[in-house]
Amino acid sequence: MKKWIFSITIVAVILLLSACGGDSDSSSKDDNSSQGDPDTTEETNDEGKSKAKGLQLLEDADAGNYLADGEGMTLYLFTKDEKGTSNCTDDCLENWPAFTGKDFEVPEGYDKDNFGTITREDTGKKQVTYKGYPLYYFVKDKEKGDVNGQGVKDVWYVANKTSIKDHFQDQSTSLKKGIDDVLASLEALNNTSEASANDVDKVNSKGKDLSESWEPIEKKVEKRDAEAYETIEESLYPLIDEAQKDKPDIEKVKKLTEETKRKLTEFQEKLGSSS
Repeated sequence: MKKWIFSITIVAVILLLSACGGDSDSSSKDDNSSQGDPDTTEETNDEGKSKAKGLQLLEDADAGNYLADGEGMTLYLFTKDEKGTSNCTDDCLENWPAFTGKDFEVPEGYDKDNFGTITREDTGKKQVTYKGYPLYYFVKDKEKGDVNGQGVKDVWYVANKTSIKDHFQDQSTSLKKGIDDVLASLEALNNTSEASANDVDKVNSKGKDLSESWEPIEKKVEKRDAEAYETIEESLYPLIDEAQKDKPDIEKVKKLTEETKRKLTEFQEKLGSSS
């Protein structure tokens, strides 16, 4: 009787151990299966990140269609920039952070080849450009769809094809055209000095025209060639001042006009040879 009970006990123990072993195997399989889940999640996350990197084309009632990053944050252009160069630094850059996205897709209707990067001189970081012009965020935009930077100080605009067309020109062509305009103003001042030396109002008017034609390209000339800029201003600014006096010294005006024309022509030729 005791042997029978002992045998039953042994069998029960064996069955119990077998059951535990099966649970262990099953648990192990479940663990292995769950270890595969992160790979799936990672792929999903990676795909999500990839989508987040893609630029979007959003629409605003006033601003129209515009480019935004993967999270819907608006991208802007700064009209004081030049192709390949950011003129937004220090405090400006704090308010208008550079867009530095990588490996992003672009919306339908936009050519990926129109997007590139520059290396900022102040931070050494890469900044994304659209058709050569740097792209920025605006710190006052907090949510998707915010366009609080549109039209700020008449120099900040949402990034899109229209902004490029309406607010930018090819900078090299613009500078050459600007120099032509200044040379034309110099020629007009010279002709007035010859034909109407005693007509102060006419001389003053041509002096003002000269100043207004120089102003749009002054910073561009300085940025392009600081040495040439200094040479030009040595005669140009005294000429502008003299031509707008109540009693201009006509001989001085003529002399400074010829001197400035020579310097600007030399700069224009230098600019042409480096294009």
